[in-house]
Amino acid sequence: TKKKPHSATGNKSKETTTNLSPSLRTNMAAENDDGDTTNMQTLLGIVKEAYLFKIPPKASAMGHMADTWPKQAMWVGRLRILSTATECTLQFETVTDTEEKVYLKVVLNNDPDQPDTIEPAADSSRYFALNIRKPGTDQIFELGLGFQAREDAMDFNMAVGDFERMRKNVEEAKILNSTAAEDFSLAADEVLVMK
Repeated sequence: TKKKPHSATGNKSKETTTNLSPSLRTNMAAENDDGDTTNMQTLLGIVKEAYLFKIPPKASAMGHMADTWPKQAMWVGRLRILSTATECTLQFETVTDTEEKVYLKVVLNNDPDQPDTIEPAADSSRYFALNIRKPGTDQIFELGLGFQAREDAMDFNMAVGDFERMRKNVEEAKILNSTAAEDFSLAADEVLVMK
């Protein structure tokens, strides 16, 4: 198995990882006046110490091998998993004593004809390959995502899984709503007779 990643700065954060329970999830935007909550942004989870790596291309059909990735991370910081009903964003943030900056945003792909955005490493449950589309192009580049603890990876998986369930519920609701209701109205030449 792969050794724990080294910080890009050499300093390891002492902050612990937290994941939000469903009861503590924060709505990031108010619902529209018409009650539509489709675009309401929700915080599904936070990992206070995530690692990004420059990784080589996938070598075999087995998938990415985290053991072949660099031992030194290119970036270390906080990861927020944000979602609306139809879109999930991985927001990587650089946090210092004086400021918080967004380092990278990755929107998960919902198109079944395109590669999955998140691909688990074949040799470790703490590492994932991210297939990221370059803005305005069809080009995809890959970054490795890693976590110090297995619990962090489990929290990450749970947050993304919550979004997938929410998205499927929205899609199913749209199908139900689009199904034409049976029309029981009388035709112009029909008369209702009560007995």
